[in-house]
Amino acid sequence: QQHGSVYWKRGAEEILSKTSPEKFLHEQLQGCFSLRDSPVWMDSSTGTQCSELELAVGGPLALAKLTGSRAFERFTGNQIAKLFQTRPDAYNN
Repeated sequence: QQHGSVYWKRGAEEILSKTSPEKFLHEQLQGCFSLRDSPVWMDSSTGTQCSELELAVGGPLALAKLTGSRAFERFTGNQIAKLFQTRPDAYNN
């Protein structure tokens, strides 16, 4: 299993609406994604974002009471926060 977060690029909806069964899908989707390589569930690079999230709500226990879980690096919200902080070009696209 490699659950990942995929980031659609602005304008992808138009590209998707024009796909054709006559062509390979991977060729038609070339301009649809903000990131070439999306993070998967085994990613552990968002420790900073996890700490920031837990701090913002009053700690790991407070976050667990709100959401049912403390912050984990693999969770998509932390991946989005990292993208926002480190790749604003991709986030805004």
